[in-house]
Amino acid sequence: MSWLATVLGETVASSAAAGSSSRTVEADGISFTWSHKAGRLHGRLSAATTGWLAVGFNDQRKLRGTRFVIGRVVNGRAHAEVHIARVPDHAEVGSFGGVSGLADVAGGRSGNETWLTFSLPLRSGDDFQIDLSPGRTVHLMLAWSIAPDFDHHSRVREHRDVVL
Repeated sequence: MSWLATVLGETVASSAAAGSSSRTVEADGISFTWSHKAGRLHGRLSAATTGWLAVGFNDQRKLRGTRFVIGRVVNGRAHAEVHIARVPDHAEVGSFGGVSGLADVAGGRSGNETWLTFSLPLRSGDDFQIDLSPGRTVHLMLAWSIAPDFDHHSRVREHRDVVL
């Protein structure tokens, strides 16, 4: 079963199968699908790019402090990190003493579309924690770049309020 709902002004697709449900947000060529299982948020990003993809979460409507997963697929290998937006730059959460918690990273390419999957704990337990529990409202950041270098600026970056 699938359905569309308007969540805080955004159209979000949901589906339920075999007792689990997932939700999808699409914006400017990037798609993010997520579900919750075993105390983790499981996500899938995809965009028509050979560069990096990113999804971020903030409990405030701003870029600064956004905790985000940024990933790429190079030579068939997926690589992802958790970063914190410091504006105008960002860095890996561990460089600030934070805990990544990132797991289940995989990815690939089909033509010029890149996809990345991952999971995060619902709460990281560090100073940069964002509650990713079901039903929580977050300021979601979706971004992609034309280059796989994490220091390369985004081609597209959109922010949406969503209920996880």
